Amino acid sequence: SIPDSQFVRQKLGCMCKIIESDLFKQPDCRDVLLPLVNDQLSGQLDDHSSKPDYEACVQLLSTVLDTLDRKDVGPTRLHIQQIMERLLRRVNRTVISMDRASPLIGHYLACMTAILKQMDDMHYTHYISTFKTRQDIIDFLMETFIMFKDLMGNVFPADWMVMNLVQMQVFLRAINQYSDVLNKLFLDPAHFELQVRAASL
Repeated sequence: SIPDSQFVRQKLGCMCKIIESDLFKQPDCRDVLLPLVNDQLSGQLDDHSSKPDYEACVQLLSTVLDTLDRKDVGPTRLHIQQIMERLLRRVNRTVISMDRASPLIGHYLACMTAILKQMDDMHYTHYISTFKTRQDIIDFLMETFIMFKDLMGNVFPADWMVMNLVQMQVFLRAINQYSDVLNKLFLDPAHFELQVRAASL
């Protein structure tokens, strides 16, 4: 029988080939295929997954994001929203937990940047609304700002000026998008959270 790790890699590899085909460029086909891809990636990158195939996952996710960033594939807004809801935080946590010396850290950071770059204002508003409690929002903001602070200019080589500039531009836009939430948490005396402010400095 095929070892589980090899089976997972083959399955994700087959999905990658489908994403690279003309099928995924059709919005109606994406409506069917993307939830299946998201399920597989979410399961692999889950906090409790024992041995995720990080290399196959990031190859599949980057292929999906590259396709959605094209101008000739029709509407993509709903598909970006689905990726945002299912995978953004899992990708964030993968980046946070991954060894900075890993050859895959740059690939995951590029995927995270690509998701944030393709999100519009309504995506950000919707994403914040998906958190069920105020504590969930605080945890997410702390996680995000600590990660931004840790990663800014520390993953890609210094001479990769364009990639570093894109990363900083996307991070700053994300911070601005979260500013309304931060203002509500900080400026309302009843909801003052020193920890989040400290994490964002």
